[in-house]
Amino acid sequence: VVVRAETDPPDLTITALTLDPPEATRQNGFVVRATVANIGGRDAQINGISLVLFGGPYTNLVYPPREGGFRLGPGESQVFEMIPTEQGVEAGTTTWTIEVDPGNQVRESDETNNQREITVTVAR
Repeated sequence: VVVRAETDPPDLTITALTLDPPEATRQNGFVVRATVANIGGRDAQINGISLVLFGGPYTNLVYPPREGGFRLGPGESQVFEMIPTEQGVEAGTTTWTIEVDPGNQVRESDETNNQREITVTVAR
């Protein structure tokens, strides 16, 4: 039996977080977009929970809200959209943390770059 070390494994990271529109209100709704990229050298496959938003009224909600997962090849990226509901939105400023691969399904070259924060201000 020959055991080979995996070289150049995948590396998932969140490369961008945006809020649309930037001036969110409880009445107009808004979308949080997270761009996830594989900056490693091999394919990354996640089955099931792919992205989680922590903080504010949305702690532990999973996005996308369907089971399934996704696959990213080296250098590929995918945009996830998170649409908070008006019932959970509170006026004020809060920081949300978005994490890709929260269950560590993908053995990555760097597990420390799976989170990114966004500050969200919601007007009344």
